[in-house]
Amino acid sequence: MLLLARAAFAAHRFETTARLLRGFDQRHPDHPDTPEVYLLGARLLIEFRRDEAQAERVLAALQSRFAQHPAAAEAEKLRQLIVRLRAIG
Repeated sequence: MLLLARAAFAAHRFETTARLLRGFDQRHPDHPDTPEVYLLGARLLIEFRRDEAQAERVLAALQSRFAQHPAAAEAEKLRQLIVRLRAIG
């Protein structure tokens, strides 16, 4: 599913991406792809929905729940990007 969601995102099929990601963590608790799903969801919120506040919440959850996962480092980079964009905006 994650590969399909990434392909949809790359093809700018944002609604399809959102449908694929929505509720993944609830349907598949403890799935190893969950941190990457959160990260892609945050990117979707930033790039398509322009909802940086919700993206920050998703990124914070990713960092809190999966602190040791490599996606947590990417989440921090995205959070810092949001901070910088907010400062110049």
